[in-house]
Amino acid sequence: FLKYLGVLGLGRMTTAPGRVVPVLLARAASEDPRDATGARLAAVESLGRFGRGAEGAIPTLILLLEVEDVQEAAVRSLGAMGLPDPRTLAALHALAAARAPDDELRALAIETLEKLKPGAAADLKPADPPVKSL
Repeated sequence: FLKYLGVLGLGRMTTAPGRVVPVLLARAASEDPRDATGARLAAVESLGRFGRGAEGAIPTLILLLEVEDVQEAAVRSLGAMGLPDPRTLAALHALAAARAPDDELRALAIETLEKLKPGAAADLKPADPPVKSL
């Protein structure tokens, strides 16, 4: 619980990304079983608050799209950064394409893609039903 609170506090120190982002990144990437999922999740969520200051976290966040416990937070963080990085766009597109059409994570990935680069998810959206003529 203390690790979780510490990570939350660090995540609010957005004026010092050079000092804070590496710590958050290490916690987000940690596979140490002693790291509570809550602390890891808080670190992943916090990285997005740093925008361009956390650009170096993009590869780790992309890898975390495959980790069930934190994948939604990774999508949200990548979106919160607001950087239409080609790696991010490709990873979010692949995530959305691999999910069922009614999957909530797919919807979030599509929403994030469109936020980062309008039109980037055009091929993932269902086609409009044909208009019936009278």
